[in-house]
Amino acid sequence: MTGDDGMEVFYPSPIRERQCRTADGVVWRMRRGEFRWRRVERQMRDPAVRVLHVYLSDMTEVPPSERDSLVARVRLRLTDPSGYGGFTLAVFDDGARGRMVVVEEYC
Repeated sequence: MTGDDGMEVFYPSPIRERQCRTADGVVWRMRRGEFRWRRVERQMRDPAVRVLHVYLSDMTEVPPSERDSLVARVRLRLTDPSGYGGFTLAVFDDGARGRMVVVEEYC
């Protein structure tokens, strides 16, 4: 993507970088292996699992009370991929049994 000045703009992407550091200083690394939507959906609804929503330059932790609407938006895009935008998801862990689902939204 290019900015108004014609220069290329890079947005943060924990999935592209395969790791991220949250504001509390925890380093998260992307897990490898098979990706199953049902499992990730269940993790997104689990209050013990952190969910990070990335859109352009914004990285926001999603509280449990707002996750159902995010799950619904992702599910809609999976079942109807027509239109603009979409999501990329990955599961990360912190090496101490903590889990985090990263949802990167693009347009």
